[in-house]
Amino acid sequence: VNFDNFILDNDKFVIYIVFRRLMLKTNRKCRKIKWRLRRMCRKARIELGIEIIMESMAVKDRIGKLLSETGMSQKALADANEVINNSGFRLLGIDNYVSSWSKEGQDESIFELTVSDKYNAQRYGLGYYTDASGYAECGFNTEAYLYKYLASNPKDVRSGLIKDQTAEKSAGYYPNKYPGRDGNIYLNNPKIVRLSEMYLIAAEAQWHLDNAATASASIDVKATSAKAAEYINAINEKRIADYEALGEVSLSDILHAWEIEMFLENQITYAYWRNKQSVTSRTSQEIKYDDYRVLQPIPQAEIDYNKDLQQNEGY
Repeated sequence: VNFDNFILDNDKFVIYIVFRRLMLKTNRKCRKIKWRLRRMCRKARIELGIEIIMESMAVKDRIGKLLSETGMSQKALADANEVINNSGFRLLGIDNYVSSWSKEGQDESIFELTVSDKYNAQRYGLGYYTDASGYAECGFNTEAYLYKYLASNPKDVRSGLIKDQTAEKSAGYYPNKYPGRDGNIYLNNPKIVRLSEMYLIAAEAQWHLDNAATASASIDVKATSAKAAEYINAINEKRIADYEALGEVSLSDILHAWEIEMFLENQITYAYWRNKQSVTSRTSQEIKYDDYRVLQPIPQAEIDYNKDLQQNEGY
């Protein structure tokens, strides 16, 4: 990371910066960089939100996401495009997308947490929650939009992520994004950043730039953008057989793309909320974007440490 070119232009952003843990343990120079970064952040009055674990390209990725969520669409689009065009990662195709979920370090995975047979969450891991042989707490709602789309669109390779376990004791259909490796359901590398997410961020940011007039108290989800369609088409060409490119997409189309691509990756609700849309809970309760509970309370220990912090509204 070239710190001379690392510009801190807004002291309200949490900077997500990551180096490999192994480097931190074994390389004294990296430890010096870590403390240098801490001093730099203090001078800029920036709270270092996450311990250093990611490389420089992923820094731009996460900053891009933060910018997208705070309405700074131009910067989000620029960051996303830089990752798309210059990172060296590429989208997986129809032939290897489903199988990639049982493998490590695939072409589309920018950053994932390494899980091994010696170091894993065991029964608290994602695989155990999404399988009939485990806790079986995270199955598809067969009456919901996501399942109905996947089940009725066999040409979409993502339909292969439905795991039919209706013959098991905890009968149901489960997502197959965390199938385990080598027959061990505990072994799943959580994928924190994937390249397809960059395309979705770019599409969303581009849509907002092309429909700036709708960024008011209410958003017209039916308004369209031709440029945003280019990013959605890039994903769908790698996911759907015999895909016909779209000439333009609405915000509803983009949110649909978020849902079918990023389900079970802690993304979908935030995509809806930051675009001022409601979501429905598992108990059929509407959760509006401006419900104060959308944001968790800031721990009192953090407020005690940084007197400039203000508790989130409602707590």
